[in-house]
Amino acid sequence: MSSLPVLPFIVITGPPGVGKTTLVCKLMKQLQEKQVSVAGFYTTEKRDTHGNRIGFNIVTTEGMTAPLAAIKSDGDGTRLPMIGRYAVDVVGFERVALPLMEKASSAGVAKASVFIVDEVGKMELLSDTFCRALASLLDQRRCALLLTIPVAGRGRPLPVVERIRGHPHALLVTLNRSNRNDAALHHRLLEALTPH
Repeated sequence: MSSLPVLPFIVITGPPGVGKTTLVCKLMKQLQEKQVSVAGFYTTEKRDTHGNRIGFNIVTTEGMTAPLAAIKSDGDGTRLPMIGRYAVDVVGFERVALPLMEKASSAGVAKASVFIVDEVGKMELLSDTFCRALASLLDQRRCALLLTIPVAGRGRPLPVVERIRGHPHALLVTLNRSNRNDAALHHRLLEALTPH
């Protein structure tokens, strides 16, 4: 009996602001242009009229948007969990992210060829349900995966992130200011994610 092919599993890491999400969105657009079915979500920054970052949104490949986190203002009585100065909307995040993740790891349903999770970080890991859905995605491997994770060495290690970083089938790409616009690197990642 022949074994199943190992599906692509690309993990992009790098410091904040280096362009991980920009690269993910570029790859997503190029895959869609090649008629590759893509699902998942990515994170965008929310900024005020002065350009200051005030939070983050989750955006799905289907165009749904939900708040992930926002700077908690003085006197705000909400009891959302905090990561640094950001109050994290776990319920809003779960509402848009989890249905896509569950669909991607379920047998017998139409699913994408590539699934994107941008990113697996402290905010997202506040959701136990997200952690279980992510574990299912990693274990089931019913589609190619494109994930982003924080760079190593920034704060206390996150076990889920370290599991991804050390996964035997993961191609770990460390993005930096020297290679973030490298056309050859982008092409290699695009080719790896394109079904042949």
